[in-house]
Amino acid sequence: AFEYLMSYLLLSNHVVRFVNNLKLMKSFSYTELPPVYEEALYIYKLGVGSEEFSKVGIKIKPETEQRFKRYYQLVESKQIGTLQREFGNTYWFYLNYISPYGNKVIAN
Repeated sequence: AFEYLMSYLLLSNHVVRFVNNLKLMKSFSYTELPPVYEEALYIYKLGVGSEEFSKVGIKIKPETEQRFKRYYQLVESKQIGTLQREFGNTYWFYLNYISPYGNKVIAN
């Protein structure tokens, strides 16, 4: 049921509620964050800043931050074909280009 809740929150752009529920992962046998969870968590970090993000208590891998830099570089240069090939399976791409709720994070 936990994965269904988390999937619903991500698919409906409720990133803040998603992050607030990440603490429930401690009740399960996760050894690390699934990549899509980490991508959504990084979106949250960009929105709230380092001080607020530190309260979450979860670290983001440097590789994820580097991947986002590449993603953002492709967005800025409007290389949509390359963007879709390289990042079409990421939460970032979903949020910006696919979500039926638009590309905005829903805060409540």
